[in-house]
Amino acid sequence: MAERNNRYMTWPGWLGFAHYCPTSKDLMPPFLWDAATGQEVAALRGHTGDVNSASYSPDGGRIITASSDGTARVWNAATGHRVAALRCQGGVLSATFSPDGARIITASWDGTARLWDAATGQKVAVLRGQAAAVRRASFSPDGACIVTASSDGTARLWDTTTGQEIAALRGHIGEVNSVSFSPDGGSIVTASSDGTARLWDAATGQEIARIALDAAVSAVSVNSGSIALGDALGRVHVFDSAEL
Repeated sequence: MAERNNRYMTWPGWLGFAHYCPTSKDLMPPFLWDAATGQEVAALRGHTGDVNSASYSPDGGRIITASSDGTARVWNAATGHRVAALRCQGGVLSATFSPDGARIITASWDGTARLWDAATGQKVAVLRGQAAAVRRASFSPDGACIVTASSDGTARLWDTTTGQEIAALRGHIGEVNSVSFSPDGGSIVTASSDGTARLWDAATGQEIARIALDAAVSAVSVNSGSIALGDALGRVHVFDSAEL
């Protein structure tokens, strides 16, 4: 197992986004922006708690938001109108579509992840087994598996069809804040409050490599050639995957 400490790039600044107006403390809705002009297109109104995540469907036609109000909501990306509300137990920390757009996975404070039919809004399965809040959940690139990240210090791999646990990725000594599959689905990267990100073999659940930072690792994103990590000090670190 390799361990890397060197940083390739860092940017100072705040990672994440604010949910409240800093002057009035009024709850703010998620906003939709034009990527070319930077102009606001729509405000997606309806949540009554913090909005913790927002992501597009693969075809770009829908948006899914996750909120501390106990719901995930699906919106029409063109009109900003709500299409569906998925009601969970406890605040929802993340929600994302499957690669084919047919399913949604939500992650909740109550220690569960829930799988939903994106067309009907019906619950398909509840993934139980983590001992604390599930902070993130995402699909493998082929949609066959789901990986969850939990405050209990583990990430877990699940079968999308059966909802059964396949493997538990153990080794972190702090909360696992974020998790991501590699684009080919062969590996998983976890980000933890213990100051490390860890690379795992998705087939065996074995740890392959470790990246150590000087702060809690709060976010991870993986592409075919690099791994980007966000930390609690507001920095982003980018590593060459081939050198891990």
